[in-house]
Amino acid sequence: MAWERGRAYNSGGGGRRSGAFSRSGWATAIVIALVLLTFGLLWHAHQRAKFHQLTTPIIPQTTSAPMPGGQEAILLSRVTLVNDSEPEFVSATVLPGVGMQLLQATVAVPDQPAQDLLASVSLSDAARMSPVSISSAPFHLRVSNHHVQEGKGNADDLIGFAPASNPQNQTLVDGGQASGTFQGTAARAGVSATIEVTLSGRQIDLITRATNNSQENRFVSFEWCPRFAAPDGNLNRLLLSVPSGSKIGADGESEAAGIASEHGQAIGDHPLDVHLTHLGHESLSDGTYVRLQNGERFSLRVIGLGDTLRSVHARSDPGTHTLLLSLSSLDPAAEAEQRDQTLRAGQTIQWHLRMEVLPVKAPQSPEPMR
Repeated sequence: MAWERGRAYNSGGGGRRSGAFSRSGWATAIVIALVLLTFGLLWHAHQRAKFHQLTTPIIPQTTSAPMPGGQEAILLSRVTLVNDSEPEFVSATVLPGVGMQLLQATVAVPDQPAQDLLASVSLSDAARMSPVSISSAPFHLRVSNHHVQEGKGNADDLIGFAPASNPQNQTLVDGGQASGTFQGTAARAGVSATIEVTLSGRQIDLITRATNNSQENRFVSFEWCPRFAAPDGNLNRLLLSVPSGSKIGADGESEAAGIASEHGQAIGDHPLDVHLTHLGHESLSDGTYVRLQNGERFSLRVIGLGDTLRSVHARSDPGTHTLLLSLSSLDPAAEAEQRDQTLRAGQTIQWHLRMEVLPVKAPQSPEPMR
């Protein structure tokens, strides 16, 4: 009997333990199943998301280039020479949409930061401006049926702020070249023009060609109007000179006599407005020229090859620390027949300006104008 009770006792206790185990085992299994199911659903969603990324084309976000005058600017650039001890051009920005205008030119100076030459706006600002408001260095080609200075009709500007057609950008060994063409209408009918801007280490060449495709004579004059920024905003550090023997307009003889001399004259803090004609040239130069000295850093010499630079009008603005030079193929002091050029039927005339950058041989301490 005792054995039976013990057996019964043992049998009853084991049953209770077996039931408890069954209940806890099912609960654990359910929890594990739920965890696995949840993990599986999350993994499936993750895989679908990755598959969506793989199958959905990624469209890169691009920023459109600034387009002054509705056309992309052309950047001409070059690498400076190793261990070069003299200043050199490193870049030039040309605007085909605004008359092939030179927006900016930059010079690298040994042991100094690169310097922008022109008083200009940024490329992004130029893209937001009206073309006629951009005036860092515009070209002008005036065409008439009569001599431009005779007053027998209006002289139309073929280039100005008009967009160029078929702009080209060519990389060269030591720089690059930008070019564009222009077609005339009205009084300019039958006349076409091209502009080439070529950058190299020591110079920027600016070539304007006019071709008369009509059967009648046309009369043309060329002009380039760069606006230079004073070094460090100080017009006392900007010297202007033309070859000795050049003539200064009567209105500026007293205040600008030093310009027609070897060393030139500082622009100074007072407004300058002077006209220079009968420009001379040095024995070793390729034509008539005007020179700007930028402090003790470098000099710029703008040459009209073949003596085609006949007059310069210089106008300073102390408020903006700038100097505007209007370089022209016209000489108002000459006879009417020589003031502009006759463009005969089928003829092409070229106006070639060259802007050179030169080292300053010896520091100078100019006297400001009074």
